[in-house]
Amino acid sequence: MINCRKVLETLSDYLDDEVALATRRDLENHLAECRTCRVIYDTARRTLRIVTDVGTFEIPEDVSERLLRRTMAGLDAANGDAAPGDDIDPGIHGKGRS
Repeated sequence: MINCRKVLETLSDYLDDEVALATRRDLENHLAECRTCRVIYDTARRTLRIVTDVGTFEIPEDVSERLLRRTMAGLDAANGDAAPGDDIDPGIHGKGRS
């Protein structure tokens, strides 16, 4: 069985149907048991559907990195693995804006 972090690392390939059968089976078993990962999977799948319908566009690298850090921190927090302050990213929380 794979853990939540491995699901996030593998999710893109899974959505693109580019994972081995054993990995697919492990991931699907995990998704059946883990509500947090299932929500992330459903959101990613729906987002891909919307983006595919709209066309392609580039996300700035810094936005992509912040989004990944925030997602990983949220997942760690949901699993009780986060240290205090791990999920704080001023760029996402809007600190310093008026």
